Amino acid sequence: MTVPHPIQRRYLAEQLVRLRRADEQQRYAAAQRQGRIDPNPHQIDAVIFALKRIPEGGCILADEVGLGKTIEAGLVVAQLRSEGAAARVLLVVPKPLLGQWQDELYRLFSIQAVEGRLDEGGFSGPGVFLVGREVAGSDRGAELLRNSEQFDLCIIDEAHEVFANIYRYRIVSEASDRSNPNTM
Repeated sequence: MTVPHPIQRRYLAEQLVRLRRADEQQRYAAAQRQGRIDPNPHQIDAVIFALKRIPEGGCILADEVGLGKTIEAGLVVAQLRSEGAAARVLLVVPKPLLGQWQDELYRLFSIQAVEGRLDEGGFSGPGVFLVGREVAGSDRGAELLRNSEQFDLCIIDEAHEVFANIYRYRIVSEASDRSNPNTM
């Protein structure tokens, strides 16, 4: 099997977003046409993968640093919003990246994202809401998110760091429990 030339790969990527099978219900071109980006073939593959897996419970997009996971996530959000399948979207991101996400969603996809507020109604109505993971993980933030309307899509940026912190917490708490004979 020969590896296609980069120009051929580009052509195939363009065809992928323009053509679809007659029995295919989902369209993958709306977000790409609407956005101000030029997606690479691997990004289109990731978006198609995500769009197929989300109805089944979700997916994880994990690429090397700098390969465009933010663009992939933006394409997924834009596609689902264009189909009317994601009126409410929650993005949980590290606090230093809030502005970057807000800027890129608007600049690249014309999606206006607002930072969720820690008060009643701070996550109300339709829209794309950004929240720092420290806020989302706080008692007050978690309570507000739990009591808000259900989100159609939730994206967690840098999720491996969230899982690493949970894992460390469990190790610490289990070690504490073993050292205290009065705990079960």
